Amino acid sequence: MRVRTALLMAERVSRPERGASSTPSPAPTAMPRAKAPAPGIKSDGQKQFISGAGVSSLYVVMARSGAEGPKGISAFIVPGDAAGLSFGANEKKMGWNAQPTRSVSFDGVRIPASNRLGAEGDGFRIAMAGLDGGRLNIAASALGGAQMAFETAVGYMKERRAFGQAIADFQALQFRLADMATDLEVSRTFLRRAAVALDERSPDATRGISLLVIPVPPPTTPCYTPSTALLF
Repeated sequence: MRVRTALLMAERVSRPERGASSTPSPAPTAMPRAKAPAPGIKSDGQKQFISGAGVSSLYVVMARSGAEGPKGISAFIVPGDAAGLSFGANEKKMGWNAQPTRSVSFDGVRIPASNRLGAEGDGFRIAMAGLDGGRLNIAASALGGAQMAFETAVGYMKERRAFGQAIADFQALQFRLADMATDLEVSRTFLRRAAVALDERSPDATRGISLLVIPVPPPTTPCYTPSTALLF
């Protein structure tokens, strides 16, 4: 049985009219709705860009079962074959193709009360508990992609020749490679320190992982564009 937290609220919370966003989302408001026909709940709503959607056996769903705000959110386990649960087409992405990504729709999905995780209103707390690990995963994926782009560019520069020599021998291009290599090491250091802090349950773990939002995208993202430019 495959089990994934396909709808676990984390850093990316999306709605059909908004799409995905890497900025902090209003998580307590962007939730599927759950009504309470005894015995259990009925959920309606849609989520976009959900990792693992359509291939998982179970889904952990954060749905609004109470009042507005974080305390009105509860967590539920939903079987992948539940009546009323449907999935959109697999997204065509530039990368990260090892994991399917689809929209997930709830049309009157009935969930037994016994499928609730934790107590009523614990959903947001449960979701936030998974946020740190999720940020580490995203950061590691971004770093790996940037490293591959860098290595591909270096290999190509050693092969391509201009003015009688490999373009890797031009000092101006060597400076650009040095900047990219430095950015990658900065990101790698931040990521490893944050991961160690989480493993050791350091009280500063969440703070360190939150800092990844700052250093990882700027150092790694610029590595993609210059590396690609060096291939042409």
